[in-house]
Order: sequence, then structure tokens, then C-alpha cells
Amino acid sequence: MRSPRARTESPAFRQFHLGFFACRVGEWLYFVALNWAVLVRTDSALALGLINACRLVPAFITSLPSGVLADRFDRRLLLSVIYGSMAVLTGLTGALVYYQAPIWTIGLAVFLRELSNTAEPPVRNAFLGDMERRDLPRALAINAAVLNFGRVIGPSLAGFILVQWDTRLAFELASLGIAIGALATVTLRGIEAQSERDKGAGVGMTEALTYIRANRRVKLLIWLMICPMILAFPYITMLPIFAKDLMQLDADGLGHLLSLTALGSLVASATIIGNSKRTLSGAFQIGSLLLFSMSLVALVMAPNFAMAALAVFMAGASSQAYRTVSRILVQSGVPKALHGRIISIVLMDRGLIPVGTVLLSWCAQEFGALPAGLVMGIGSGLCTLLLVVAYPEILRLEPVSADRKSYPLEKLMEPRNILPPGPA
Repeated sequence: MRSPRARTESPAFRQFHLGFFACRVGEWLYFVALNWAVLVRTDSALALGLINACRLVPAFITSLPSGVLADRFDRRLLLSVIYGSMAVLTGLTGALVYYQAPIWTIGLAVFLRELSNTAEPPVRNAFLGDMERRDLPRALAINAAVLNFGRVIGPSLAGFILVQWDTRLAFELASLGIAIGALATVTLRGIEAQSERDKGAGVGMTEALTYIRANRRVKLLIWLMICPMILAFPYITMLPIFAKDLMQLDADGLGHLLSLTALGSLVASATIIGNSKRTLSGAFQIGSLLLFSMSLVALVMAPNFAMAALAVFMAGASSQAYRTVSRILVQSGVPKALHGRIISIVLMDRGLIPVGTVLLSWCAQEFGALPAGLVMGIGSGLCTLLLVVAYPEILRLEPVSADRKSYPLEKLMEPRNILPPGPA
């Protein structure tokens, strides 16, 4: 019998992640080029916030439908279509930016592109369960590590290209990287299709919502996601403002800061891969969120680049540690037939980031970058502490196991048969 490690690192798993890495590098080339071009052209924090609202609001629109589709159709083909459409729309957005089209047309193109991009995480997370069924926590942690390795390479490469060449090349390479991800995914073999595996299963949202209502641990995890998404996670979007106004950095300097956040995230993901039993707890989540909040305060108050670099590294590590553990805890115990829909509901928290982005960018526009950064860090930390005081059982959250045979889908509508909520 092969070891869990060997199962996780199957040829299909490796091929998918090679393409996924190219896709993530492309995504960060796109992100840095877009944000820097908009900020330089408009010199407006509010304009940058609105463009990023166009980038993140689609999470509210596509997250739930993508979860339903992931539980009904072949996830491999769905991902291929998503990546393909992202590649085309990335090229279109880049052309509008390069030829200085009106800002509203750039915002519209960004919005259309993100309708595909925000549909990707629910389908991808469910697809990981197809490729690795016996050790999903490890598969999720490896996926997070690859994602963050792309974040290490992409921003620095984008900064170098923007300084040495122009935005056109950055967008072209971004589109190419995402297209490679589409090709790697569509050519995968040996992955059983979800539609065949769960043929005849219900595909509405009622079962998923009933499951969440009856499962206290999942509800607590969702509550824990709300405040950081509004106040803390917009820090990536706000980083160009901090870099330009507080540190007087150019695009290359911004790229280095973004890469350092990714390096911290990569270290956190690798740590979780090797110590998942120690890190999969509510207490670890709370500690990570508090460290994340303190790192944001340290970032905006940093007296020099070295201190800012250390702060963004810690912000990347702590935010990724929280995010990875949160995803694993939420997905543990979820019946396979509901996997895509539960993930899609949970991932709607990304739709809260534009709320914080607009609020914080307005704060930066009216009061300055430093007050906006302090609101981010101090506000997030205080909200986390208040939630622990109100619900101390959050500290005792841990993974649970699901037995598909004992809990068939058709019985989920009966409250007494809902999966046990675990120690919380």
C-alpha cells in the first residue's frame, strides 16, 4: 500500500499544481500591474478602492452558483473553462489599461473577469477532494503552499517588468500563465467525475443551509471570518497606498513587499503541512488573527523598509496560517455530496473584502494612510478578542470526521441526523 504522502503527490496532483502555479504567478502579475497602473494614473486611493471593489464584489454573485455546479458537474472541466475565460479577460483588461481607456470601462472589464475568478476557489477546493480523498488537510495545505509560492514569484516579477518595460508585457505574461493553468487542468486524466460519483443527488442549496444551521462549529467558524475579512484582509489592496505614501516606494519596491507577504504565507503553509495535528484548532486560529492584527499596526508604523519588510512577512504568515486552518476546519466532517456547496457558502466571506477596501481607502483619502492602517490592525484585533469573550468555545474547535455511509444525503434534512457538531 502507498503511503499518504505518495497518494497526495500522484502524477495528476503534481500536474494540476504545476499548472496552478503558473496560473497564480499570472494572477499576481495581473494584480500588481492593475493596481499600480490605476494608482499612478489617478493618484487616488478611492479610485483604487473602487477598482478593487469591482474585483471582489463578484464573490457574492458567483460563489453560491459555482458551489452548486461543483456538486453537479465534472469539476475538472469546470476549472478548465474558468481558467480559460480568465486568460481571455485578463488580456482584455490589460489592453484597456495600456491604452488608457476610461476608468469605468476598466472597472467593467475587471468586474467581468472576476465573475470567473471568484468562481474558481469553491470548485478548486472541491476538486482537491476528488484528487486526494484520504488526506484532505494535507492536500489543502500543499495547495496553499503552491498558491503562496506563486505569490512569492509573481509580485517581484511584476515589479521588475513594470520598472524595466511596461504594463502591456505584464498583462500578456499574466494571460499566458493562466492559459497554462487551463491547459494543465483540461488534460488531467484519472480523476473521477463528481456528476457520475453522486448521480441523482440533490443540487440545491437547501441541504447545505440546513447543514450549516444545525452545525454550531461551522457557524462559529463563519462568525470568526467576518471581521478580519472587512478590516484586515484588505491590506493587500491597501499595500500600494502604504508603499507610495508612507514609504515612498516605486513599483519594484511594492513588488518586493508583496513577495515578502507571500514568502511568509509560504512558510506558514509549509509549517501546517508538517504539523497539521498541532495547528488544527480554534486556539491556533485566534492566535494567528491577533498576530496578523499586530503585524498590520507594525507595518504602517515601521520607521524604515527593513521593519516594514518584517511586518509584511509576519502579516503574510499569520494571515495564511489562519486562512488555511479555517478552511481545513470548515471542510472536515462535510459530506462529499455537499462539499462544493458548503465551500461556496463559506467562501462568500471574500465578498466582504470590498466593503473594507472601500471604507479603508476612503479613510486613507480623507485622513491619511497611517490612520487607515491603524483602523485595520487595531479594529481587527479588538473584534477578535470580543468574539472570543462572547463565544469562548471557539478556542476548543477541532476537526471532525464524516462517515458518508452513516449520513446519506437524503437524511440531512432531518435535524436529528445532521452530522454531530463536534466539541464546540
